[in-house]
Amino acid sequence: MVGAERELCGPRGQAGLPGSWNGKRPRPYGPRAPDQVARIDLSRGAIVFLSDLKPESAVYTSWFGMDKELPARAEWFRPRQDQTLDSKPLRLAGKQYVKGLAVHGRTEMKYCLPGKFRKLEAIAGIDDEFRPRGSARLVLRGDDKVLLETAIAGADPPSPSTWT
Repeated sequence: MVGAERELCGPRGQAGLPGSWNGKRPRPYGPRAPDQVARIDLSRGAIVFLSDLKPESAVYTSWFGMDKELPARAEWFRPRQDQTLDSKPLRLAGKQYVKGLAVHGRTEMKYCLPGKFRKLEAIAGIDDEFRPRGSARLVLRGDDKVLLETAIAGADPPSPSTWT
């Protein structure tokens, strides 16, 4: 997969590539040449992606007042998990991301996170499919305070942020 990250983890957390079949038994996990390793995940399942969680709410506000929500419109403007609004791979500045959210402008999403977390990391930007067009105002709130409030333009590079 072009641009996709592979998770590599052997038995008992040993890093390595999956073994190859030699007719007898799989090749054991163990040291590999650096060019054979795409990524080592030492998180032991401790990373949670927002795109893997169901939002408590996701509401799109139309530019035009509507008395009642139409099912077709709600489906069209719903957020997308791990893909663009057109069901394509997520891309920011030429890099493909296998995890993430695509959201129409004027959408508010609310998540109640399961458990306690030490850190939040995010990369925000306008997908390559729409760049350099497009703009958005991004507001992230957590624990009853504003963590980030920024304007994002299609000509801007992706913006990584970390909160602890």
